Amino acid sequence: MKQEPQRHEEEGPGRSLRVWICIGLLCMAIGCGSPHPPEQPARWANAWIESLNSHRIQQVTPLLDPAATYQDPLTGKPLSGQAITFFFVSLWNATPASHYEVRRVSGNSEFLAVEWSATDVGGGTATKPLEGVFLIHFNGERIASVRGYYNAVARF
Repeated sequence: MKQEPQRHEEEGPGRSLRVWICIGLLCMAIGCGSPHPPEQPARWANAWIESLNSHRIQQVTPLLDPAATYQDPLTGKPLSGQAITFFFVSLWNATPASHYEVRRVSGNSEFLAVEWSATDVGGGTATKPLEGVFLIHFNGERIASVRGYYNAVARF
C-alpha cells in the first residue's frame, strides 16, 4: 500500500492573515449585492427637510436633478426649473417661521416616503401642526420628483 504524504497545515500568523482576508472579501462581496443600508432613506429625508427648513433655495436645488419636478396641493401641477425656485421663495416669504419635522421614513434607492409635521405654515393663522407626506423619486444620486400631500385647507 502506497502511503500518501501527510500534509501539515501552516500554523502561525500567515494562516491567520489569510483567514481574515477571506472573511473581509466575503463581507465585501455580500455588501456589494445588498441594498442601500437602512440609514440611506433617513439621510435623504433629513437632507430634504433640512433644506426646506433652511428657507434657502441654495440648499434645495443641489438635491434636485436638473429636470426634477415638484408638486403639492398649492402648486396644482408639477413645477420644474425656475418655477420650483419661485414657488419655494414665495412660500418662505409668506411663512417665514415655518418648520418641518420628520415623523417617519420608508424607502429604498428609488423611492422614499417622508411623513412630516410642520408648524407655522399658515402665516400665523394655523394653530395646529400640519401633517403630510412627501413622496420622493430618485434618478440616480439626485431627486427626480417630489409630490407633497397634505390638507391644503388646514394650512391656512
